[in-house]
Amino acid sequence: MKYAILTLSWLVAGCVTQVALIDASGNASHFSVNPASRTVSGAIDGKAYSGSYVTNQSTWRPMFTESKGRSFQPAAWTSPGTSGQALLFASDGANLRCDFGYQGLTVMGQCHGSHGASYVLTTDAPP
Repeated sequence: MKYAILTLSWLVAGCVTQVALIDASGNASHFSVNPASRTVSGAIDGKAYSGSYVTNQSTWRPMFTESKGRSFQPAAWTSPGTSGQALLFASDGANLRCDFGYQGLTVMGQCHGSHGASYVLTTDAPP
């Protein structure tokens, strides 16, 4: 049982990844992304933002009908997608709207804040 809990903890922790929002002066703010719940959270200059994201991933479930009129679904196919959008809010109502593309574990995109600032969104942030 102890090993099952440790394994589950490791799997859940492994699902969270990091992205960075880089402002025009090169300052990076790091955000956590949880693919299991499709949520994002982090802070820019001490102001916390959190929200969710969607991607263009899709699942197709074909329906076949035999000559005798019986219908069946043999499988489901999932298209992995390549782009997404995120919407994050701070407690004071400020927001960030992000559009991004991804391939594997690499994410690149652009975020715009309601306060007028723009950010580069990336998984390849400088240290």
